[in-house]
Amino acid sequence: MNTEPVVGLDIDGTLGEYHDHFRVYAANYIGRDLPCAIEYDGTQPFWKYLGLSKETYRKAKLAFRRGGAKRWMPVYGNARELTVNLRKQGVRVVLCTTRPYLSHDEMEQDTVQWCKRNGGQFDGMLSGEHKYRHLCRRYGKPNVVAVVDDLPELALQASDLGLPGLLVDQSYNRHSKLPTGFRRVANLWEAEEELSDELTDWRQRHEAAD
Repeated sequence: MNTEPVVGLDIDGTLGEYHDHFRVYAANYIGRDLPCAIEYDGTQPFWKYLGLSKETYRKAKLAFRRGGAKRWMPVYGNARELTVNLRKQGVRVVLCTTRPYLSHDEMEQDTVQWCKRNGGQFDGMLSGEHKYRHLCRRYGKPNVVAVVDDLPELALQASDLGLPGLLVDQSYNRHSKLPTGFRRVANLWEAEEELSDELTDWRQRHEAAD
């Protein structure tokens, strides 16, 4: 069991610009233009916003996952610096994703390659619908400084476990209420500042406990 501070970072929509990247791929896959994802507000499923049937959306998403397209997902500003600077402060950076790489062998390879292409650094990777539960089990809940995500439902999952976190502001989460223990940040530069404060608080608590 790890006794070092841990930060869990989501990938799609948090470190990288997933939605419009997928939109471009899906438009090429079906052969017609689709609405720009920048205006997607999250009040309806993404497939409905794109004007696709659920079946077509699933086929496009499966092809997207299997075709290596995630290797070229645009990266958000300060994503690399965030991971590098956290590790310099002695934090274990764990990528926490719902990407189903246990079902698709190439998915983990694509994720690792994406990180390498963009200079990101990490110490571990977890996947699954209950990724933050896995994070607590593997690294110990008391060691988790915070998690960073873009999806309110996954922020709520972390909150229900008692984990603090940051929700990165996106068009599709602005209408959502923040769960207990979460704060909204505008970008990854602000996230880095907030995580630095969380790390200071975490260390003070652990020093007091010792």
